[in-house]
Amino acid sequence: MSITISTINQKGGAGKTTTAIEVAYNLANLEKRVLLIDMDSQVGLTHYLPVDLSKPSMYNVLKADKKIMDAIQKLDRIDAIIASEELSKSDKEFVDYDDIFILKDIIEAIQDDYDYIVVDTGPQRSILLNMVYVASDYIIIPNSLDKGSLKGVEKVYKDIEKLRTGKRPISNVEIAALLLTQCRENQNNDQVKIDTLYDAAKNMKENPIVATIRAFTGVNTCKDYQEPIMDFSKSSSAAIDYKNFTWDLVEKLEA
Repeated sequence: MSITISTINQKGGAGKTTTAIEVAYNLANLEKRVLLIDMDSQVGLTHYLPVDLSKPSMYNVLKADKKIMDAIQKLDRIDAIIASEELSKSDKEFVDYDDIFILKDIIEAIQDDYDYIVVDTGPQRSILLNMVYVASDYIIIPNSLDKGSLKGVEKVYKDIEKLRTGKRPISNVEIAALLLTQCRENQNNDQVKIDTLYDAAKNMKENPIVATIRAFTGVNTCKDYQEPIMDFSKSSSAAIDYKNFTWDLVEKLEA
């Protein structure tokens, strides 16, 4: 049975997409069977990958126009399902209460085919985000150095607490990790942000991993070449940090 991990922060530029890609490929290098899903109408993850844009997207699968097996694309080391800008219509199209369970039902149909399913999300609160909350086993919350990104941790935690502890709980999702991305070495201000994450983690019953990813100036070039950092610059600090983080994540989730 697969473990579903999502990268979530209700703030753009926090490193969600990069984290999803690096975690997925590092899991694959640990000989895990991995499916990477783009649930963001901005399609950032989709354009990061060497995929066929003519293939069915998650929108088609959510609408039940296509089966999930029709949308899965086989890439080097991982499988992937692309997004489309049509996902931006989701709040108007998925309006029934039970629609929040659509992604969960879709994933359950393939959960024996993978060890890990990694889902990238958009920054906006939406029905898509709620679907991801319900379908996920664990969440990684990446954070950039700005104040708004750090506030996103609290927003995500409040969201999942409502889903976990309401009159009718509909999710058992846990926060697996808090990541501070784009860290600069020997910067006092960055250390303050790291300390803030540790303080936030202390208030969470899940005891999430708190980790830092050092800054890498070649992220946009990686996107242009459609390669993860771990392939483009294997010896970079960011590649090493993501590798070590993924090891820690697997140890936590498979304990």
